[in-house]
Amino acid sequence: MSILLPACAKVNLALEVGPRLCDGYHQVRTVFQAIDLCDLVLMELSPDLAVTCGWPGVPEGEANLAYRAARSMRDMCGHSACGVRVQLFKAIPPAAGLGGGSSDAAATLRGLTWLWKARLPPAEMVRVAAELGSDVPFFLTGGTALGEGRGDRCESLPGLPDCPLVVVCPPRQVATAEVYRLWDSSPRRPVPEGKGVEAVRSALGRGDLAGVAGALWNDLRAITEYLVPEVGEVRELLMGCGALGTEMSGSGPAVFGIFPSVSAAYRAVVLARGRGHRAFLCRPMGRWALYPGEGDFS
Repeated sequence: MSILLPACAKVNLALEVGPRLCDGYHQVRTVFQAIDLCDLVLMELSPDLAVTCGWPGVPEGEANLAYRAARSMRDMCGHSACGVRVQLFKAIPPAAGLGGGSSDAAATLRGLTWLWKARLPPAEMVRVAAELGSDVPFFLTGGTALGEGRGDRCESLPGLPDCPLVVVCPPRQVATAEVYRLWDSSPRRPVPEGKGVEAVRSALGRGDLAGVAGALWNDLRAITEYLVPEVGEVRELLMGCGALGTEMSGSGPAVFGIFPSVSAAYRAVVLARGRGHRAFLCRPMGRWALYPGEGDFS
């Protein structure tokens, strides 16, 4: 018996970083948006737990977050005799701020509720997901959501109006821990008027795509751009192709742009690839069912 699930990426329409918490994480406020750039997660019943992935640089076995998700699910459900073989087919660039590893872990949790007939209550699913990582709870149901605390406390928001999105990943990676270390030692800048979490929430409530694009904000962008100057170059490229707004996702270095038309977005993808970047033409995703088989992607 097996199940195959997509594991979607995300972008952060806004990200505001607060102080470091006692557990080492930072307090954040963010607006997550799921997009249709997806890994595929294949789960098959097996005597043991195993995670494999052919993407260079992505760990396999116990070092992969999907393995920890399966082990946590088995511990919670008392299925000590059950196992699963998880195969990850990657499309989301790792270490880019797009949440690929967290999404794979959330898809593993969701898939095992079906494969092992182990349906945990929603609150338990969220608790297990939060123990795995700050972004994992968001990926249980996706859509558009406000993330608070470590980003693990999620509240659904009105969805981003349908539009073309271009996601561009420069060829260099950046370590999240290094970005936050530099953030801690940098002077704080106030969020500019008309930008940030509250401005994005307000525009989402009005269904105002241009308003959302104009309110995009990421506190960490200046830090990551210092480490990876291509972040600024990609933003200029996207704006030059007609983007309504651009911003970096998470700790980067992936940059995304909101476009008014597919033709303008496609031109941006072609130009970005011509400069050696990985570039993707995407769409925003609505919420999906927590338990597979109880609803389709919207």
